[in-house]
Amino acid sequence: MSEPTMMPAVPFATLTDLADRGRPISDDEQVKAQTLLADASQLLIDEMPAAVARATPETLTRIVCNMVLRVLDSGAPMPGIETTQFGVGPFQESHRWANPTGDLYLTKAERRQLRGPQRASSVSMMPAAAGSEYPGVGDLL
Repeated sequence: MSEPTMMPAVPFATLTDLADRGRPISDDEQVKAQTLLADASQLLIDEMPAAVARATPETLTRIVCNMVLRVLDSGAPMPGIETTQFGVGPFQESHRWANPTGDLYLTKAERRQLRGPQRASSVSMMPAAAGSEYPGVGDLL
């Protein structure tokens, strides 16, 4: 099976796509967000080129937006927090950030979405003429 070679236009998402997903981009964030969209798109091409060539534009847009949103929300006051604790006694509070360093990454679910549905096939391990030197069951009688 040959792999498709046509790549969609990079970046796979725009600032409008981020805004449509509930994250309007301020004037201060526009350059950073645009750069992250291009970086996330290139990361997909570098890590999974065949999957990117097969994926629909909508899937690529969704995944790139999710990757960028994780970075943009990593330093926000509450988004991106994986766990939080609060105490009253000695006044303690702690948070654990889901993406503390602001890295671009693909989740397992996004990798599965890019790969598409699983396919099964079989390959015969027997040569075409294998077994012809032995008589069939009906030939013995």
